[in-house]
Amino acid sequence: KPNMGKIVNMSSIENAEVKIGDTVIYKEYSGTEIEFEHKKYLVLPYSDILAKVVETEEI
Repeated sequence: KPNMGKIVNMSSIENAEVKIGDTVIYKEYSGTEIEFEHKKYLVLPYSDILAKVVETEEI
């Protein structure tokens, strides 16, 4: 089952399809969990992002 998270920072990637603030779905078991200033973050490679979550209006 894929996981979901919000991008809070990222390196510079040419033609990136996501940006800071986007919610993304990423591969299960991806990345490395770190703790910084009492908050947990997941550092993962851009290639492990499966999709960007986009909100749409109901029809």
